[in-house]
Amino acid sequence: MTGVGRSHLRWSARQARVEPGPTTWPRPGTPDWPLSAAHRTGDGAPMDVIAIEDLPFSRIAHELVGDDHGGIGISLLLVDAQPGDGPSLHQHAYPEVFIVQEGEAVFVAGGQERTVTAGEVVVVPPRTPHSFRATGDGPLRQIDIHINSHFETEWISS
Repeated sequence: MTGVGRSHLRWSARQARVEPGPTTWPRPGTPDWPLSAAHRTGDGAPMDVIAIEDLPFSRIAHELVGDDHGGIGISLLLVDAQPGDGPSLHQHAYPEVFIVQEGEAVFVAGGQERTVTAGEVVVVPPRTPHSFRATGDGPLRQIDIHINSHFETEWISS
């Protein structure tokens, strides 16, 4: 998952298939919970399983956009960044949660800087300017959870 030679335009045949379905997932306590047949995949399973390699790849991460997967209320970045890589200062109208799985990074949020390592979780509130940069000897692997069904990013610096 180094991302070398990958294109953000790469799509699998599975992703190109468009099937009718619900725009939102049912929640516990609603009439459609547990998942009704309308929410099940073609083989009858109450879930979709997507290979990470089949997700579009940006500069440092595979991206799962909630709107593209049944309207789930989150979007994910599965980050695999080499030392020195990371996004410039930006913000979102929603919170973002970072789960650091491997490596080390320097996070900047709201004017504060902190080194974060594997096993730590960072929570950045809405409208808080933030960035991170992989700083360890090896790759930074983390899961970035955007609490929104699609990415909305306001870039503050490049």
